[in-house]
Amino acid sequence: MFEWLPERIEQAQQVFQEFSLDWTFILNPPATETEIRACEEALGVTLPPSYREFLLRHNGANFFCTDLGETYDRSIWDDSGLIIYGTDNLVDFNQEKQEIYTDEEWDSLIAFCYLERIGTGDFCGLDPQQKTNLEYAVLDCFHELAPADWRQARIASSFADWLARIFDQVILHKKYPEYWFEAESSSSFSLAEETPDALNRQGIKKAHRHDYIGAIRDFNRVLLLAPNHHEAYYERGNAYFILGNYEEAIKDFTHAICFNPQSVIAYKKRGLVRSELGEYQGAIEDFNQALQISPRDAEIYNHRGNARSQLGDRQGVMEDYQKAAELLAEEEKIVQPEFVFCDYEDITTESSQNILE
Repeated sequence: MFEWLPERIEQAQQVFQEFSLDWTFILNPPATETEIRACEEALGVTLPPSYREFLLRHNGANFFCTDLGETYDRSIWDDSGLIIYGTDNLVDFNQEKQEIYTDEEWDSLIAFCYLERIGTGDFCGLDPQQKTNLEYAVLDCFHELAPADWRQARIASSFADWLARIFDQVILHKKYPEYWFEAESSSSFSLAEETPDALNRQGIKKAHRHDYIGAIRDFNRVLLLAPNHHEAYYERGNAYFILGNYEEAIKDFTHAICFNPQSVIAYKKRGLVRSELGEYQGAIEDFNQALQISPRDAEIYNHRGNARSQLGDRQGVMEDYQKAAELLAEEEKIVQPEFVFCDYEDITTESSQNILE
C-alpha cells in the first residue's frame, strides 16, 4: 500500500533543497502484529487498515522535521514537524487528549498525528463513526473547537488518503503540508510566498468577517514565522477577547506590549480584559500607561472612569468623565449620555457607565 512512500520522500527532499530547508523524515522500525493488537486492546478500538499497514512498515514517524536534537529556528519549524504516533505512544497520546473531553464527546476517536510545529495542541484524528470500506475518515482536530465540530471537518477519507495528500501538497504545489488549512481561506501561500505580514493581513480579514477561529490560526502561523511580531500578538489577543478567552487575551496583549512598549491599543485592550475579569486596579494601571503615551484619548479616560467607578472612587470617576467630555467637545463630537464609547460589541451593558454621570 505504501510502496510509493520512499520515492515521494525523495521528491519532497528535492523540494526542501530548492527552498534551502533543512528538513528530513525520521521513520521508526516496523511494529509487530502483537504490538498493534495490544495497542488496539488498550484503545478499545480497531485501527483502520491503512494505518495498520503503515505501522507494520514504520511504527511511528516524524515528517518534515529537522534531525537536530533541539529547536534551532522557529522561523522554519522545530525538530518534531508532524508526529505520526506508533504503538509505543499512541495510547498515552490518546489518554492525554481524552482527559480534556468527556467520553461522550470523544466517542472512540483516535488521535494519531500531532501538529508539533503549530504548537497549539492541534492534531489529526481518525473517526470510526465515519467509516467507508473499513477505513476511518481523518478529522482536523483544532484545539479551539469541540469534537462535535471536528466531525464536521473531514479532511481525508482514510489515513492513506491523508498521507498522499500531504506529499502532493509539498511536491506538486510546493506548499506547506497541512493542505486542509487552505479550505479556511480563499487564498493560500506557497513556501516561497508565505510571509508573516501576508498571513497577518489574512487573519485580520477573517476577524473582520467574525471568523475568529480561522483568524487565530493565521496569527499562530505568523508567530511561527516571526515570533516577535507584535501586531499578530495584538490581533490574536483581540480575537481571544471577543471569544471570551480572557486568559489567552491577556497573555497576547502582554506579548504585544513587550515587543512594542508604545502600543496604546494593547494597553487599552488589556485594561478592558482586566475590567471584564473584575481586576479593576490592574485595568486602571493599564489605562494609566496608555494615557502616558496618548494623553488626549477620550476613550481611555472613559474606560478608566468605568474602572474607578467599580472601586468607589467617585472623585476619580468624575475627573475622568469630565476630561473625556472635554476632549470630545474639542474634537466637536456629539456626546450621547446614554452610550459608553467602546469598540467591543460583546462588552455587557452592566459594566457601562455614563461619561457625564
